[in-house]
Amino acid sequence: VVTWLAVVVLNVDVGLAVGVVFSMMTVICRTQRAECMVLGKAANTEIYRPVQRHRKCFEIPGVKIVAYHAPIYYGNRGFFRQALSPRRGAAGGRRLGRRWRAPPR
Repeated sequence: VVTWLAVVVLNVDVGLAVGVVFSMMTVICRTQRAECMVLGKAANTEIYRPVQRHRKCFEIPGVKIVAYHAPIYYGNRGFFRQALSPRRGAAGGRRLGRRWRAPPR
């Protein structure tokens, strides 16, 4: 719709350029504002659903399953880290080099 309006109002060249820029901006905004949720197993099934939305789903002890609904790339790595940090839990792991290690039991 944006491209069509820009072509009708302006001209073909400028309208197509406006459409390409608008498409790129929407992709960038969608990937940076992605939803991140903790998943839990539904009772008596092998189905995993968001714990926040489904009361009958429970987390597996010692395992944290996280769904992040966007591709992870250099442009949104900061948003991914911010979304993942509070969901790791209070125990969290300690960082050694580039790898995370589980906390001692």
